[in-house]
Amino acid sequence: MTDKEIVKSFGPSEERMIEKNLINRADTSEAIEMFYKLYLEQHDSFISQKEIKQVLVLLDHLKRNQKKVGMVTGKGRRVLEMSLDKLGLGNYFDAMITDDDVINHKPDSERLLKALKILNSNPEEAVFLETVIQILVLVKTLV
Repeated sequence: MTDKEIVKSFGPSEERMIEKNLINRADTSEAIEMFYKLYLEQHDSFISQKEIKQVLVLLDHLKRNQKKVGMVTGKGRRVLEMSLDKLGLGNYFDAMITDDDVINHKPDSERLLKALKILNSNPEEAVFLETVIQILVLVKTLV
């Protein structure tokens, strides 16, 4: 696949992308398991520990102030849980919605609306940070 084709395929979870793009469908389960194995092996190389520490500052601040925190991601549930476990972030979230939890993919708002419902909140009361950059900018205002 070209870089353009890869970017165009973003939206569905990892398993759905593998299922959709694998030429030999008989190898789907094996390919998915190989992806998870490699993802876990390479996980630390994807993540900046400095950025994670800054994200923790934000999450700690929100929890200290008794704010509800939701995680909305295009990742699949299994990858999200692997990442949260490796990073020690699992206990910070009151709601976690993955691509596996919805029918409509990004940029559809289904994931956000589902998280708001679980959090018993509405859009007017919520702050949505989509990128690590946005989170880091907010962290700098808190410390």
